[in-house]
Amino acid sequence: SIWTGMRAIDTEGRITYVNQAMCRLTGFDERVLIGSLPPYAYWAPEDYENNMREINAIIRGQVSAGTRILHRIRRRDGTMIDVSMHASPLIDADGRQAGWMSSFSDITEPNRIRVELAEAHERFTTVLDELGAAVSVAPLSQRARCAAADEPLLFANRQYQALFGASANAHHELLASAPTD
Repeated sequence: SIWTGMRAIDTEGRITYVNQAMCRLTGFDERVLIGSLPPYAYWAPEDYENNMREINAIIRGQVSAGTRILHRIRRRDGTMIDVSMHASPLIDADGRQAGWMSSFSDITEPNRIRVELAEAHERFTTVLDELGAAVSVAPLSQRARCAAADEPLLFANRQYQALFGASANAHHELLASAPTD
C-alpha cells in the first residue's frame, strides 16, 4: 500500500524482492524483475556504465546506508523518470548481511518544477539586469534594516552594482531614510 518502490538484492546483485510500488514505478511485473541480475530491465542503455558503477559500489558496501543516489529509470513503455534511491544493508534472521534493500521515489515532477523555477529565475534576473534603474534586494528583517556594511544583498542588478558596487550600504541608507508608516 506504500508508494515507495522497494527492491531487495542479494550479495551478487540479483533481485530477490520487489513490492507493487516498484512494479508500478518501472512498469515491469515482478516475474520479470525477481531473479534478474544487472543490467536490470528498467536500466536505460545509455546509463549502463553509471548504473554498473552504482550497483557495484552498493554490493561492495562502498555506499553508506541511506545515501541518496539520483537515478533514472526507463519504464517498460520507454518513458524515463527520475528517482531518488536509498540503499541499506539487508540483514537476515541470523544477523548476517544477505544483500541490500533499496527504496525508490519518483522525483520526476519535483525535478521538472525545479528546472522551470530556475529558468523563470534566470529570465527574471535577465530582465532586472537590463533595467536602467538600480534594483537591490536585502533580507527583510529588523536586523537587516540597521545592518552593517557587510550585510549581504540577496540580489543587486548591474545598474545597482555600477552605481554602488556590491556593498549593501546604499540599500541600507535608503531604507534608513524611508518613512516608517
